[in-house]
Amino acid sequence: MADRAQKTDEEKGDEVLRRLLKTLPDPKPGKQPVPVSVSVPQGLSDDGKMLEN
Repeated sequence: MADRAQKTDEEKGDEVLRRLLKTLPDPKPGKQPVPVSVSVPQGLSDDGKMLEN
């Protein structure tokens, strides 16, 4: 049961990506929309803030 509560890093990453995609502003006319394949930089916590070293 406890295993189910644990999320894999991949699942966490997918969650963060979904959250980011939801919060992206609509592309402005004449601007290139951001490609979905842009990779998420490493070192970001789940809420998208930079982690302190």
